[in-house]
Amino acid sequence: MKTWTQELRLASTGSGPFQWVFGGFYSKVDRKYAQRLPTPGSDEFGQDFLDVIAPGVDIADTRNGFPADSPYNADLPYDIKQGALFGEASYDFGQFKLTAGGRYYDFKETRDFISGGIFANGDTRIGDKTKSNGFNPRVIATWEPTNNLSVNVQAAKGFRLGGINDPLNLPLCSAQDVSIYGPFQSNSYDDESLWNYEAGVKYQRRGITFNAAAFTSQIRDLQVTVDAGSCSSRIVLNVPKAHTVGFEAEFAAHPAPGLELSLAGSIVSAEFDSTVPEPLATRTGIRKGNRLPTVPKYQLAASATYGTRFSDNADWYATASYQYVGSRYTQPSDQEPGAGFVGNALFYDPITGDFGSGVNDFGSLRLKAYNLVNLSTGIEWDSGLELVAYVQNLFDTNPKLSFDRERGMRARIGYNIGTPRTIGLTARYKFREAPPVAAPPPPPPPRRLRRLRRRRPARTDR
Repeated sequence: MKTWTQELRLASTGSGPFQWVFGGFYSKVDRKYAQRLPTPGSDEFGQDFLDVIAPGVDIADTRNGFPADSPYNADLPYDIKQGALFGEASYDFGQFKLTAGGRYYDFKETRDFISGGIFANGDTRIGDKTKSNGFNPRVIATWEPTNNLSVNVQAAKGFRLGGINDPLNLPLCSAQDVSIYGPFQSNSYDDESLWNYEAGVKYQRRGITFNAAAFTSQIRDLQVTVDAGSCSSRIVLNVPKAHTVGFEAEFAAHPAPGLELSLAGSIVSAEFDSTVPEPLATRTGIRKGNRLPTVPKYQLAASATYGTRFSDNADWYATASYQYVGSRYTQPSDQEPGAGFVGNALFYDPITGDFGSGVNDFGSLRLKAYNLVNLSTGIEWDSGLELVAYVQNLFDTNPKLSFDRERGMRARIGYNIGTPRTIGLTARYKFREAPPVAAPPPPPPPRRLRRLRRRRPARTDR
C-alpha cells in the first residue's frame, strides 16, 4: 500500500478571546489487496464438485488467470482520493465559551475486482466507483462558573463512506440464498450519517476528578455487515434508522500520598429503529428493537495504584485493575429464535481423527458478560531502568469475544476467545535526554584588530 498525505493549517496566535484554525487536507492511497487459497491436489476433487453443480465445465476454465490447485483467488486493487477543507473558531466571553466549526469533504474510490477458482464466479470487474461529498458541522458551548467546574453541551454530525458490495460466491450459494442476497451483490450501499448530541460535566479539586456525560446518536442509513447465508460471502446493508443513548462517568481520587484510585463505567442502549423486509429480517436479525451488534449494555473498569520511594535512587509501585464487559451479540441475526441451531453439519474430532455429521444446537448465541483482573508491580530507577512483573487475566477467565462462522455455520463454527492467564517480567530502559550544553563564549578578536579599534579616532561633525 502506498499513501501520500498533505495537510496545511493556519491558526491564530496570542491569548485573546477569539481563537481560530483553518486548513486543508488531501490524501491518495493505492492499496493492493489479494486473496489466495492454495490447496495442493484440490483440482482433482474440484472437478468432481464441478461435475455436480456444472456438468461439462472443465476446472481449468474457472481459474481466470490464477494458478491451479487454489479453489478461491481474488485481486482487489483500490485507488482512494480524498480532500477536505476544515475550520473552527471560538470566542471566550469569560465564564461562557462558544465554539463552532465544520468540515467539507470530497471522497472518491475506484476499485477493481478480479476472481477465479471453483468457489468464485470468475469476475472481472474493472473501475467500480464510489464517491461522496458533504459538510459536517459541530457546535460546542462551555460554561465554567469556577476554575474547578465546567459544563458543556455539543452537537456534531458525522458520516461513514458508502461502497460497493463484492460479488457473491455463486457456486457455493443455495438457490434460496441467491434469491435473497443476489439483489445486493455488486450493488452500492449509501453513506452512513449520524447526529450526536452530548452534555457533560467536569470537576476537579483537592485530588478528586469527576467526569460524566450523557449522549445520544441518531443514525441514518446505518451500514450493517451480514453473512450471505451459504454463499461464503458478506454484504453490507443500509438500515434506514437506528439510535444509541447512554451515560458514562469516571471518578479518580488521591486519598493518601502515593495512592491513586479510579472507577469508570458506562450504560448504553443501541437498537435498530427500522425493520428490513422479510425474509431478510429473519435471516439478518435487522428488525426494530433488536440490539446493534458488538455493543455491550454495561461496562465497568476500576484500578488502584500505590507507589512510594524504594531507595535513594528508585521508586516502587503496584497496580491492580478490574474490567467488566457486559453481554453482546456478534451479528444482529444471533438474536433471532433458533439462531444457534445447525441442522446438518459435518464435524471432525481432532483427538480420534473421526468425522461425523448430525444436528447441533448452540442455544443462545448471546456472548456472556466476563470479568478480568490484572496485577502488576515494578521498580523504576532514576537512571531509567525499570523492571515490571505482571499477571494478566489472574483468574484465567475464558471470555468469548465473538462467534465465528463461515457459510452460515456450514463450514466453520467456533468462538474467538481472549488471552488466557499470562505471567511475565518486563525490563525496559528510558534513555534520558542529555542536558543542554551552554555555548562557549565567542573568541576574542585578534590582537592587531584590538589595537586598530583603540586607535580609531572618534567621529566629529564639522
